[in-house]
Amino acid sequence: MKPIVWVVFLLGLVGCQLGAKRDLSKNAVLGKAVFAEEKCFQCHTMPMSQIGRKYGDDWHYAHLWDPRLVVPSSAMPGYPNEFFLIKVVVGSKTYMTPSGGSAYGINRTPNLESLFSFNPSKFIYLYVSDVSWKTLPNGLKAFLPMSLSPETKKDGTPVVWARGSLQGRVNPGDQITLIAPQAPLEESVAFLQGQETAEKPDWFDIVDSKSKVVSGASIKLGKKVYEENCAVCHGTRGIGDGPASLFLYPKPRNLVSGEYKFKTTLSDESPTDADLYRTVTRGMANTAMPGRSSLPTRARWSVIAYIKSLARDRAKRPPRHLLVIHEPELAPSTLAEHRDRGEALFVGKAKCNDCHGPGGQSQDKLPHGDGPSALILQDDWGYPIHPADLAGGILKRGNSPKEIYITITTGMMGTPMPPYSDTLTDEERWDIAYYVSHLNQTHGK
Repeated sequence: MKPIVWVVFLLGLVGCQLGAKRDLSKNAVLGKAVFAEEKCFQCHTMPMSQIGRKYGDDWHYAHLWDPRLVVPSSAMPGYPNEFFLIKVVVGSKTYMTPSGGSAYGINRTPNLESLFSFNPSKFIYLYVSDVSWKTLPNGLKAFLPMSLSPETKKDGTPVVWARGSLQGRVNPGDQITLIAPQAPLEESVAFLQGQETAEKPDWFDIVDSKSKVVSGASIKLGKKVYEENCAVCHGTRGIGDGPASLFLYPKPRNLVSGEYKFKTTLSDESPTDADLYRTVTRGMANTAMPGRSSLPTRARWSVIAYIKSLARDRAKRPPRHLLVIHEPELAPSTLAEHRDRGEALFVGKAKCNDCHGPGGQSQDKLPHGDGPSALILQDDWGYPIHPADLAGGILKRGNSPKEIYITITTGMMGTPMPPYSDTLTDEERWDIAYYVSHLNQTHGK
């Protein structure tokens, strides 16, 4: 019996243990005997609650390919045979993408024409990597996070993104191994993401904002912690080219740049030590960045010292302007007024809807915002980047008004999300935060 059968059964059993009345699928019923025979329960405790959206889909695909890509100490077997591996050749035709970058087409073959519509008005991006890992095929590879099937063609033209590649070595005539999950894996990941959502502590409240790297932390220990927990994604040199990066989108952050999304400092200044500690501890919800709260405190401070040692000199300078947060004390009767003002600012002065879409959410059930600028956005490394669907569930930093206020005020370095500290008043930023938080609570899943 195929190994994936008992994986599907395990996922089905997870749902049943969460209290919802779910009928076991045929695969789950068939896998029940395998689950018992293989004694899987000796490793997996039941129920596996609060797993929904704890990680992004890409993390789950990397985990299913080889668990050690994202959990180096894992004893779980991988399932690379449950992925499609298709050889494609980079063509000579160059496309200009909506975001202003360039992309190579791939040579059309009867096999590819049975999988893709080759609709010229839509692009399906392939991000190429040449990272090596014992379970990855040799040579250039690209991951497509959707199953391929002749029965349901993917609408669009597959193109190789020619900018932002970590190695920058993609040329016409190159052969690429296209990796995509088969349908059972795609359905399994969708099932996992639909489970009970894990509640995360507010990012800002994890440690005092003035905390410094604790005494006793060492770069030597930090390097060891980094190599054991972080290098699989961020790479041994910290430039975001770890072996798991093949599967991940957005790509792991280039730590040498010293640009970090989550901080409490203004403008383009580096984050505080406390900011880095919060992110290492809590992680980023709905992404491949896990929290490391299980690591000893000294280990977490040490890895921060090591990460800072990788960064450029500019990023090592102590920040000068710290964000001072004074959350208003609002009467329940006035909260609706602040939300209404926030909604007006969202579509008016702040123009948030240009990226995030009307009402902060996709109108076409996309997993990201779909405002008129959504398709032309790039990060600082040249990759297309999608604005968040603000009504789509867990926000990366957090869903509380305070967390949203911090993001509005400081922006997200390395992304098109700007800081609004100079263009909106403090009260206006709080009004938008109240509106977005309410939108998320009302429509989020």
